[in-house]
Order: sequence, then C-alpha cells, then structure tokens
Amino acid sequence: MCPRAAPDDPGDPGALAASAEALLGTADADVTALVLLARRADGPMRVRATVPLGSHRPG
Repeated sequence: MCPRAAPDDPGDPGALAASAEALLGTADADVTALVLLARRADGPMRVRATVPLGSHRPG
C-alpha cells in the first residue's frame, strides 16, 4: 500500500510530519553549513548568510 500524500487535516503539524516521514523515510547526511534563505518582496529566494558547522581549531 502506498503512503498517503497528505494528512486529513492540513492544519495539524503532527499529522503533516507523520505523512512526510512516511513518504520520505530516513537518510543520513553530513551537514557542513547552515544557510539562511530569504526573499524580499516578490523577489526570488536568495542566500543571505552561511554559517559553517563543525569544530573550530585555532591555528
């Protein structure tokens, strides 16, 4: 049986999260940076800031 594409109540964040989890499953990934995306007015989404993640080792 195929998982449902959307929860019965789209305003229920728990149902939405469960539906997304059923559709997407799990994955492992290495994350090296956090990127902030934003748009101004009706413009496109653009990278506004990037924060590198990981250990900082002073040189």
